[in-house]
Amino acid sequence: MQISADQVPEALGRFVRLVEGEAWDEVGFPDGTMYSTVHDIRCYYEELACELADGPITPWATEEWFYDRSEAGQLILKARQVMKDKEVEQSVWFGLAPAGR
Repeated sequence: MQISADQVPEALGRFVRLVEGEAWDEVGFPDGTMYSTVHDIRCYYEELACELADGPITPWATEEWFYDRSEAGQLILKARQVMKDKEVEQSVWFGLAPAGR
């Protein structure tokens, strides 16, 4: 685990800064921790989704909810696209979301 639940808002703030134009390597992610930070954010939200569900959860439902409906997931997708558009090396941004996204 890279971050705790209490650190999720701060980590999301780094992605906001990235989307707003700050360079990916200047927003405060220590080397090699961006993927694990996103994983922790996603796990936090997916656990929340499981708690909110009224019944059984279908395969991939929490992933779809996170990326398609939560602001945090959409922010991460935007950050990924910003880095791609700025021609940041693919190894930096590709793993921030499943390959099909």
